[in-house]
Amino acid sequence: MGCVCGIFCNGNFNRGGYLHLQYRLKDIVAWIVSQVTFFQFYTPGSLATYGVGNPNGALWTISMEMQVYIVIMICYPWFKKQRKAVWYVIGLIAVVCNVCFPFTKQFMPNMVYKLINVTFVPYAYIYWIGMYAYTFRDEIIPKLKKGFYCLLGGYIVWCLLNRSFLHFSFGHYCNIVTGVFVCVLTLSAGYFLGNHKFKKDYSYSIYLYHMIVINLLVVIGMKENLRALVITYVVTLLLSFVSTNYVAKGNQIMRKLLLK
Repeated sequence: MGCVCGIFCNGNFNRGGYLHLQYRLKDIVAWIVSQVTFFQFYTPGSLATYGVGNPNGALWTISMEMQVYIVIMICYPWFKKQRKAVWYVIGLIAVVCNVCFPFTKQFMPNMVYKLINVTFVPYAYIYWIGMYAYTFRDEIIPKLKKGFYCLLGGYIVWCLLNRSFLHFSFGHYCNIVTGVFVCVLTLSAGYFLGNHKFKKDYSYSIYLYHMIVINLLVVIGMKENLRALVITYVVTLLLSFVSTNYVAKGNQIMRKLLLK
């Protein structure tokens, strides 16, 4: 699956008209090596102008997720014993880290800023929301399930107001209000819609391909409109279907042959 992701990404470069750029051989080799190891977050400067700046799509988040797994494994036994007041203080700290992080760029070397950017620290509030909902699930989940339409309506109203009038942008990656809304609304939607199982799990391939599609659309100038949104969904789901049903199956057959 990773190979297909890389091939499709290379196809994006061709269609995006980026072959005229002069890439240094050592940068290309370093990037390829980083994509098949733990360092998927690495992007040479010559590739940083492609799409949204991450030509490998969403793979840069893998190292961050591994950090979170380790931190939660160590800290959660302490977390779950704490009063809600402690949770709220830690949650507030996580929000402050996200909001303040962009302002720290001028006070530290660029490399240090980039390294912190691929740690879980600027995004800690997202994981705090998940941990809080899980720890107090008996209380929180019924409220999230019941409040789905209110949250959805609130999110739509917020997006319209912010885009047209407020222009609130404080926060890293996205403004903090939108970030919190998306996290809470995702949890709410999951429980509101109930249990629905597919014969195969398409979630991982959707995760792999969605940013690759978005990168290509950004390169050709198609963004921030309904057509781009529809194309992103359709193409991502199509690639996910093909990858899960055919590419992954081929990988399994090759693995069995190699292990004989």
